[in-house]
Amino acid sequence: MEKRRPSFRDPASLVTPLFAVLVIAATMPAPFRLTDLASHFMMQYALGALVLIVLGLLFKSPKPVLVMLAFLFCVSAFNLLPYLPVTKPAPEGETLKIMQVNVLFINKNPALLKSLIEKEQPDIVVSSETPPVFADMFETLKNDYPWQDLHPQKGNPRGLGVISKRKLVHPERIHFDHKGVPSQVFTVD
Repeated sequence: MEKRRPSFRDPASLVTPLFAVLVIAATMPAPFRLTDLASHFMMQYALGALVLIVLGLLFKSPKPVLVMLAFLFCVSAFNLLPYLPVTKPAPEGETLKIMQVNVLFINKNPALLKSLIEKEQPDIVVSSETPPVFADMFETLKNDYPWQDLHPQKGNPRGLGVISKRKLVHPERIHFDHKGVPSQVFTVD
């Protein structure tokens, strides 16, 4: 008896099973997922499903293959819904502009961040992995950001900082875990 070789005329039916397993694994709820990394590619899964649907239509794939691809596209697209731009009326009242930065604890060049802060003029800047050189730079911005709570760390990624144009009420550095990873908690007046 002669073995049948897979047909390469229909790329969609060849790739679909692998793609299906990947998307299903990536879209499972967190406790059942082996790794969280796969969940970061929903856009790629949706686009991949769309490309395979088009190829499947061009190569006249069987309906079950097209239905599976359509299902996978819908699952991926559903996961993207929270990230789609929604036009909402701007809220009435005051706005607050916040900049969050991870400066990388081995970074020795705060000039770029300083120029970005001066350009963007956020109300609050929250910094993680803050080394002393960045804390010193934040101190030079004291005229514009009079409320500061800085906890720099030399040579490790545990340094934190917050500078604000508005009064910081009860800023504190706390640990939510047993590993000693610090967090900053504060209220803005």
